[in-house]
Amino acid sequence: MTNKPSGAILDQSPKAGEKVKRNRRIYLTINSQVPPKTKLPNLYSTSLKNAEIQLKNAGLLLGDVKKQACLGKTVELMKVNGKIMQKGMEVPKGSKVDLVVCDGIGNRRMEIPDLLGLPYTEAVTALRLSELSIGAIILNSDVDYKENGFVFRQTPAAVEGNSILVGEAVDIFLQKDPPEIIEDPFGGIQEGKPVNFEKYEGKKGN
Repeated sequence: MTNKPSGAILDQSPKAGEKVKRNRRIYLTINSQVPPKTKLPNLYSTSLKNAEIQLKNAGLLLGDVKKQACLGKTVELMKVNGKIMQKGMEVPKGSKVDLVVCDGIGNRRMEIPDLLGLPYTEAVTALRLSELSIGAIILNSDVDYKENGFVFRQTPAAVEGNSILVGEAVDIFLQKDPPEIIEDPFGGIQEGKPVNFEKYEGKKGN
């Protein structure tokens, strides 16, 4: 289907002006009155970028993209002309496919896990199990690699009443040895306030 009217001749073979034998067949390419159908690719749980590539390969167009509060930043819904579609359904080529995509942050609030004293790798696992992400990783001057450090401070802190949205980040501070006594060199971090890094003599982790 093109922008030319249905039934219009798009091409011919042999071309106009060519010399041919008498009674030879002339083949015509005519614009279809009905666009050919194509199957919808499986876009569910894939990224928006990958979805756009798959739509193009299938002869389809990316329509409106709406975001909703959920984890992952992946496609949650496909629609054509307002109708919810499933993979494998046939639609006319050139159709616009509207997508609903997760924004990467849920609308549920989670209690913040207590990471103090945990090795770095265990702290990361605890955050992932809590559906939270890793924020800034700050190394004390005695830590060369984050994998060798133990958490002695976190923000927001794991105190009663502190909660954050699913998918949000928790910053962690690492030192060489497991902490015995958690001091408060920053003031106010236990209340989940932003960290003033100018007061800290460590370095950001890689």
